[in-house]
Amino acid sequence: MSQILIDLVPEEKRIALIEDSKLQEFYIERSREESILGNIYKGKVKSIVEGIEAAFINLGLEKEGFLYTSSRSSDSDYFDELSGDVGSFFESSDKSIPLKNDQEILVQVVKQPIGRKGPRLTTRLALAGRYLILMPLCSSLSARGVSRGVSRKIRDLAERERIKKIINELRIPKGMSIIARTAAEGKSKREFFGDLSYLMNLWRYLRRNILRKNAPCLLYEELDLVLKVIRDCSEDVEEIIVNDEEECKRILGFSRRHLPSLTSKIRYIKGSLFEKYEKDIEKIFYRQIHLKGGSSIVIEQTEALVSIDVNSGRFKGKNMEETSVRTNYEACKEITRQLRLRNIGGIVIIDFIDMRLAENRKKILSALDKFLSKDRAKIKVLPFSEIGVVELTRERRTPSLENLLYHACSHCQGKGLIKTLDTMVIEALTKIRRDIQKGDVEMSVHPGVALHLLNKKKSMLLDLENKFGHKIIVNKIPNPQI
Repeated sequence: MSQILIDLVPEEKRIALIEDSKLQEFYIERSREESILGNIYKGKVKSIVEGIEAAFINLGLEKEGFLYTSSRSSDSDYFDELSGDVGSFFESSDKSIPLKNDQEILVQVVKQPIGRKGPRLTTRLALAGRYLILMPLCSSLSARGVSRGVSRKIRDLAERERIKKIINELRIPKGMSIIARTAAEGKSKREFFGDLSYLMNLWRYLRRNILRKNAPCLLYEELDLVLKVIRDCSEDVEEIIVNDEEECKRILGFSRRHLPSLTSKIRYIKGSLFEKYEKDIEKIFYRQIHLKGGSSIVIEQTEALVSIDVNSGRFKGKNMEETSVRTNYEACKEITRQLRLRNIGGIVIIDFIDMRLAENRKKILSALDKFLSKDRAKIKVLPFSEIGVVELTRERRTPSLENLLYHACSHCQGKGLIKTLDTMVIEALTKIRRDIQKGDVEMSVHPGVALHLLNKKKSMLLDLENKFGHKIIVNKIPNPQI
């Protein structure tokens, strides 16, 4: 059984995707951290940096957006064959006319601001429906002025041909492209036509805003987190449970307009929905995840990449090779789950337990691909390297859960390590020897360090007091955790 749980409190929204009574995906949105991913802006070019072929765009936000100008070289047909004033506005963004300061440009956010970095932008606008993606200013894939495609995640050849046949019947204006999403698999012609109608109405609304509003301004706001999850994750869900009555009514209204098949699945239940899963949510941030049979995986997130180490622990088989294969297979399931749960993006290095046989390495790669197929993020997996690790890249469009909910410790600067007692005692004595030459010394230290100094090092401190004629006062700090 699969469920979507939506838990609202005044401070935040929490959303969980449950499959077979197990937490598979978890999202948090706080009012001051609302997503701008997918938003479309009419911006102004603030500055151009020729050295990196990029421009900074004023969107009317706190941080300027970042646009790679070199990527616009493939946007040549985005602005073709559009009539009237709107068309002339889009022409100003064509690659044949270089960007200049204060130029108006239409852009979409493809990556959330992360840390000190502003949002990443593109001029390739894309409007997402339930089954289709409409690219209203892109026809560069076809000489006919209209392009149609099918998601690569739909692998069944017969189904791909069926979908192609349907979308070829859709009436799409020149200068546009349409792509069938993974959720389009098995859907009827009527559902495709309904989704296209919704997207065309959305585009007409956007065109009106382009003419009416002055840059910099927001033209189109993507669905909030709750509605986006409902749109993208609800295909095979049996229940959608909401603990807020007003939010439940809003979701029902959205589903009646765009996803009528979901309406009967939406229920309002008063109270907290996450009590059963609080321990699982807490474990999301554990460094070590224990698996069945005694094995485990260790996840280390760094600035450049994420490393995942597979440990066999007490997991035993008939021989070493069998143990390695069974442990690695079990690890594949949990690693792919953790990638989704933690929203890990960027470069991921997986150090599986060594396997001697090439056929076993191939089996584990196939298992990894199988479990990753449920992940909606773009993922590229490389084969086992010569040193026995698997590298993959996972699309990172928003900050990971760890970056959203935690910041580096102010005392260890994110190392997660504390100094040993001997190290702290030696540092304290070094400071005492330096400062006692100038006058009395008073210091506050960890209770363990204070106990060591006032007992085992007491005679040394007395000798220093007698030698320099100054007092040494050692205090225990009130918070022993520091």
